[in-house]
Amino acid sequence: CSAFVVKESREGVLLFRMPFVRCLIRGEAMSLRRADFLRGYLAMFGNPTVRITKETFDVVEAHVSWPDDDEPQDIRWQATDTRLPDPKCLEIASCIASKDLVDIKDLTVPREKLYGLLVRERGLGWSYDTFQSVLDELVTIKIPTVYKGRETDAFFIHESKPPNAEEMRVLQRIRRRNIGTLVLFFSFLPAVILVSRFSTSTSVVFALCYVGLLGIVGGLTSFVKCPRCGEYFNMLDPLKLDNVLLYWVPGPLNHCQNCDLHM
Repeated sequence: CSAFVVKESREGVLLFRMPFVRCLIRGEAMSLRRADFLRGYLAMFGNPTVRITKETFDVVEAHVSWPDDDEPQDIRWQATDTRLPDPKCLEIASCIASKDLVDIKDLTVPREKLYGLLVRERGLGWSYDTFQSVLDELVTIKIPTVYKGRETDAFFIHESKPPNAEEMRVLQRIRRRNIGTLVLFFSFLPAVILVSRFSTSTSVVFALCYVGLLGIVGGLTSFVKCPRCGEYFNMLDPLKLDNVLLYWVPGPLNHCQNCDLHM
């Protein structure tokens, strides 16, 4: 038979039943499993087929595939049945999936329009404050993808908010640094050719020094941090990759590789 665990909280009595979660939160009865939440959440990303491959007390692993994609992905989500996100998140996720409102990882509509869809078409009687709270929780959820046992990227959504004043100042510095790196890179051959006209030996020394300078500047440009998410702006974290070449992108970019913040 199933075991029950009763806990007291500020919001009421929580009654858990394993492997299903049955709880009373804010006066509403809900039932949810991690696998069900996982499938509902991932439906926002093209409604893939999710096959659970491993499930322990605090981890769910699954194989995610799409009919028109030859590159399925493996995921590993650390979550317990007793500490799932608010089930209301799936109401928003379902609306987003049915209207195809996610472009890669970007939510393509503003909050106000999404709230209107939930109220008009789904008949949800949420207040706007409740909607804001649930959406805030939804955008914090990340489902990591794994490659050869190591986390590489993640499934998540974020809103395309314009940068604020502080972020814009940092982005301007990143833009100047990116442009300077590109100018330095494409000036290498013309500079070496120009110096070689005066002295061949000098041109060799100049080329070596130039390559060293380019390496230093390129390294500084690669490891610059995004002002919004705090991750690397121009690349994915190499410490999280099994093979850096699989995720190598030529040259500095005009948007963050982790949160897609645009300049």
